[in-house]
Amino acid sequence: MPFAVTPFSPVSGEKRIVSLDGLRGCAVLLVLVHHFIALHPNLLAPLGDWRGYVRSALLLPTASGVDLFFVLSGFLVGGILLDHQKSPDLFRSFYMRRFLRIVPLAWLFILTMWFVGKLGWVSSPEGPVGWWPYPTFTVNFSLALNNGWWIGGLTQLWSVAIEEQFYLMLPPLVRGWPTHRLFWLGPVLIAIALTSRTFVLVFFPDNLVWCHFLMPCRLDAFGLGLTAASLVRSDRWTDWPNQRRLLWSILALSGILFAWLVKLHAPQAAHVSWGYTVIAIFFAALLLLVQEPRETIVRRFFTAWPLLIYGRYSYFIYLFQWVAGAFLAALLFHGTLGLWPELNWLESFVVPVLILVPAWFSWRFFEAPLLRLGKRFAY
Repeated sequence: MPFAVTPFSPVSGEKRIVSLDGLRGCAVLLVLVHHFIALHPNLLAPLGDWRGYVRSALLLPTASGVDLFFVLSGFLVGGILLDHQKSPDLFRSFYMRRFLRIVPLAWLFILTMWFVGKLGWVSSPEGPVGWWPYPTFTVNFSLALNNGWWIGGLTQLWSVAIEEQFYLMLPPLVRGWPTHRLFWLGPVLIAIALTSRTFVLVFFPDNLVWCHFLMPCRLDAFGLGLTAASLVRSDRWTDWPNQRRLLWSILALSGILFAWLVKLHAPQAAHVSWGYTVIAIFFAALLLLVQEPRETIVRRFFTAWPLLIYGRYSYFIYLFQWVAGAFLAALLFHGTLGLWPELNWLESFVVPVLILVPAWFSWRFFEAPLLRLGKRFAY
């Protein structure tokens, strides 16, 4: 049977795949560059100005760090479920492990933002909808109903909410899917995303932002990650001599289309109709290339120690980038406890380094112990 999925242990076991930590580090660095460089006030200029061109060139590629996180989640989490589809403890172990990895740090982040709000260091960090969407991981729905962004210290939880909703949905799907057709689950998720976004594009053209915030519309990234997880478990794929040539071709073609999106300045209709899928294809092909067992330039790049460090601490950095990074920058450069000073260029480049200090403490004393606790829930 073509591309039959054979469960195996390296992804789902205790062994970490180092190159994937590097990809995760790349994803969080893209997000940091997006927030601290691409959105810097000094780049607010029309396209006739060089600053406007730099901003335009940076915005979409750096914002795509979230898409890379989604592809990685589809690959890693989907791979775990593929390996343990018939495990009697699948639901209990999966949900407990995911809860311990995601929820406590997110709730600590929300509590921290509530505390600094009470101290008056920031005004209304919760935004216009109150606090309830954040601990319930439904802020993406609130943003969709708002039909756009609001700037707040908790807004970045929109993507964590999408991931949590995906984690809730996927285990029953994998459990009930025919084992001999597991490979096709990923393509089905991709089709659902394309169908959902087309529906919004045709019937709700004034609400295209829904395609950014609603989980069904973003399933193509998760589905491509899941498809990649299925491929690395297929003997037909791993033994195929032309896989590298195909992956490089896909990477090149999707990269060209990605660059075209950037040149178009990412109009919403293009992004909705095909942009998200092209970006996810690019990252899925890259993910498969870094999976190669032999040493390659790509693999060496994504196992470089700076990327591995940022990859290990990526979840804390993603959540606390503003409250911890801006706090340290304010203290170091301005001698104040105010959280939102206007950072100059030097400070904007230093913040992503400063945040490694609290990230290390979080990993050492909070996240790692919770991960060890999660490992007690065996599949």
